[in-house]
Amino acid sequence: MNMVVIDDVTLKVEEIKVFDVFTSDASLMSFLQNEIKDHHIIMVTSQDEASFNLSAAARSEFNKFGSSILDRVNFRDNYAIVGQKGIAVGEAIETIQSRKDGMQFAENAVTAGCLTIPVGQSKGEVDKEKKIEQAEDEDSKGDRRPSNDKADSQEQQKKTKKEAEAPEPKDKENKEAGGQKEAGGQIKLGEDQLNCGMKSACPGSSIAVHLFTGVRAAELPKICVNGKYVISSGLNDAGRGLNFVVFDPDSKQVTRVARFDTYGSDDDSLELFLEVLKEGELLLAVAHDEASMKLKKSIRDSIEGLGSSYIRLLSFRDVWTFVGQKGIKGFSPYEQLEFSDANSDRQILTWPDPINVRICVPPKLEALSEKKVRVRNILRRNFCKKHDGYGEFCSKENFEKPLVPAPPVDKSLANDPIFNIPIVIIAGLDYNSLRRQLENLMSNRGIKVEMVKIFYDEKFGEAGELATVFNMTSHKLDSSIKYTELLRKAINVSWTQFPNSKYLIILEEEVFPSSDFLNFFRQCLPSVETDDTLVGISAWNENAYRGRAGASHLAYRVETLPGLGFLLKKSFYEKRLKDRMNECCMRRSWEGWSVEGVGDFEMVIPDVSRVERGQYNGRMTPLLRELFGRPRDAVE
Repeated sequence: MNMVVIDDVTLKVEEIKVFDVFTSDASLMSFLQNEIKDHHIIMVTSQDEASFNLSAAARSEFNKFGSSILDRVNFRDNYAIVGQKGIAVGEAIETIQSRKDGMQFAENAVTAGCLTIPVGQSKGEVDKEKKIEQAEDEDSKGDRRPSNDKADSQEQQKKTKKEAEAPEPKDKENKEAGGQKEAGGQIKLGEDQLNCGMKSACPGSSIAVHLFTGVRAAELPKICVNGKYVISSGLNDAGRGLNFVVFDPDSKQVTRVARFDTYGSDDDSLELFLEVLKEGELLLAVAHDEASMKLKKSIRDSIEGLGSSYIRLLSFRDVWTFVGQKGIKGFSPYEQLEFSDANSDRQILTWPDPINVRICVPPKLEALSEKKVRVRNILRRNFCKKHDGYGEFCSKENFEKPLVPAPPVDKSLANDPIFNIPIVIIAGLDYNSLRRQLENLMSNRGIKVEMVKIFYDEKFGEAGELATVFNMTSHKLDSSIKYTELLRKAINVSWTQFPNSKYLIILEEEVFPSSDFLNFFRQCLPSVETDDTLVGISAWNENAYRGRAGASHLAYRVETLPGLGFLLKKSFYEKRLKDRMNECCMRRSWEGWSVEGVGDFEMVIPDVSRVERGQYNGRMTPLLRELFGRPRDAVE
């Protein structure tokens, strides 16, 4: 999906986004829900294939922009929409071109012309028109309908009796939107709890607080403040959605209590509740069961203004606790968020762990200058739910850990030429080794993930999915019987994809780079640039057995292509390898490549290897046992 977001007032382009929904719709869902302001205009077109992983939930998000036909988009159909946030379903300008039988792609979906703003009517306007039409229709029918007062009376009596006999919905109190209670007799105070359950009293004028999100939908939330429970089971409407307590730190009194079912209702009274907070008042909040579905952006903005770092991240059945303050200049230190493990169709695979926190809150919050950082790694979650065998990488403890490249130690090196050389990884079939390879590569300080590209066999797409988790690009190649064939294809294609690069860095399968892999190349590159007889740099020394090597500062010139992990000059490739890969490079690199004129070029190699080769899983020859079974020195 290719998207442009336009401000409906200034008409300026606010965002330009591309979402690969063939792989996952998680990023698109998050952007539609949290990043687009009310009344802003979207222009979206599909390209290639956009339906495969476009969930029903994602399609329904477009309804908020006036879409009514997106659910009809199928494999490789083309789709275009001009919509606006807040208009009624069916009011957007949209078109579909369906793929015809026998065609690889559908014809282009095009909509063009002069755009009138607003793009369409709001839901309220449409509903009003319908009511007027219905009233007019009833009036016109009324003159022709014969009167039957007795029948009408009997029907009304049946209706009244039916309503009277209908049982109250179970758990009505906790499922309907809650209201707010003001001080002055309406707020119920629950049981006393010394220090809200803490072992000792809070120091000075600090206030004891207990915030508990409840457990799933079964156990209701609790809020204790200053030694009294104000929210709990059967007390002040505790239940689903956002539960609030407003506390005056000067008088040490609870001034308001409220619950808003932001799953089932988008009641505007929540906005008013937040607007009338007084300067200095503390807001204690707990999200229970599900609180995100109808939580509007304007509400999130208001809560963020009270010091929240995480409110924009709150999604389906996440749990959240927060203490904020009207007038805070920064962000509250008293906030926690736990993510549910829900898929894009809002099906819960794992409920979040409940938050149960007891804290001493000062009358005036000491604000943080920067937001607390919490990452919802949707790509990693979706990948791990789909694939097995990744151990700790896919454990619950590591789900949310961001996969970010290590920053440069010396900022003056951030623009060093080595970090702008494409890194080509030719993946094999051991995906866990690929995962380890990518993690090791990310530990190289200064690396740019946009310069990394993973090439893989088209029959084994898991490698491409793993690349996406690391925010790296990938390229699928025609299927090959042997890895050497895949290697040759990848090297040839790489030069066409990076035509302006003088060098490539190539990593073969199951080769794990050290944390100074790129730093070693960086130090050797000036020699390669100024010496025409040097055609590249290898990070592998086949003779670096334990006890024979050990000087990490040493490097040598050799008349071979060691392979595994290496930097290669384009000029050498063009002269010696291009169009001859089938002749020179049929064997694995450790067996040696046959390159014409081998005596008139050299490679730089380290005394201590900067790559480690994983245990070879094929048929073990004496050479392979020697190369990969014997202990080696290597930089970690």
